[in-house]
Amino acid sequence: MTPGRLPPGRRHAIGLDLGGGSAKVGLVDVAGEVAGWTPILTPSSTDPEVVLGAFAAGVERMLDLAGALRLQVVALGCGVPGNLDPSAGTITINNIRALDGFPVRDWLVRRFGLPTVLDNDSCAAAIGELSALRNPPRRCLFVAVGTGIGVVLLVDGEVVRLFEGVTGDASHLLVNHSEPPSDLRCALGCRGCLETVASGLAIDRDALDAARRGESPALAATLASGGTVAGRDVSVAAESGDVRSREIILRAGRWLGIGLASWAVVYRPEVAILGGGVARAGEPWRAAAEEEMLRRGIPFYVEAIEVRLATLGNTAGMIGAALSALRRAGAPRA
Repeated sequence: MTPGRLPPGRRHAIGLDLGGGSAKVGLVDVAGEVAGWTPILTPSSTDPEVVLGAFAAGVERMLDLAGALRLQVVALGCGVPGNLDPSAGTITINNIRALDGFPVRDWLVRRFGLPTVLDNDSCAAAIGELSALRNPPRRCLFVAVGTGIGVVLLVDGEVVRLFEGVTGDASHLLVNHSEPPSDLRCALGCRGCLETVASGLAIDRDALDAARRGESPALAATLASGGTVAGRDVSVAAESGDVRSREIILRAGRWLGIGLASWAVVYRPEVAILGGGVARAGEPWRAAAEEEMLRRGIPFYVEAIEVRLATLGNTAGMIGAALSALRRAGAPRA
């Protein structure tokens, strides 16, 4: 648990950011300041009570911290990796299969007696990242690039929700129009969509192929020693001067730029924030996305977009979930 230094008395919420591998649980105030947070491993159980019980233990730790710091906890926010039925407080489909169709919000309300908000994890991360900007734009596009790609539009600080609690599923924009059609499919079965070429899974696939072919000495060595390679290995190798690893990162960035150019004419953002696990690739990846966006898109739209890297890392979803809960609870914004 990582404690912060905050004055007593300010209203707080507990933010939960759920993931297939782990969750983040934190104590957050209306300014997005974190008093403390802790990671929780996601159980592999198919029993929702077991899975939520592990996350609840993290919430209990944050409640104990709030008591020790004399902080008032008024709400609980939970970001989940999937589509929602917001009115019922259930997850319709996500990567924690035990929770599909389970009344997560009602379970948390019964357990903790706090007003509870359930939201998509990318939406929560978008709210968190926007809160970190000193001068937030009126129209902001947040793109979370990890195993998949989440695309969220915010207008005047609020998520634009089109269906199932999210902005839409814009990551499945069809971009690969090769003939014959590409055999690559995303996790949901779409062929030739942006996720197949710009996501973390695409980087993992290209890295493994480069290692097996011997095109990257660094990645080949990683594969030989550990049995696999992943995006983090590609970033490390690229920073060390591995040419093929840098090419893989830049290629993914350019594909993302095609997505940005396409979304520009639909969403017309002033700022695009690039986050998620792939954002660890840093400035070369961001610059490749921006350059391709400018090269491909309608100048009137794309030249007005500032492309930034996210700043909150893996705490964005946790912070955003807490902020959403505080707003629903009527806490004034900072």
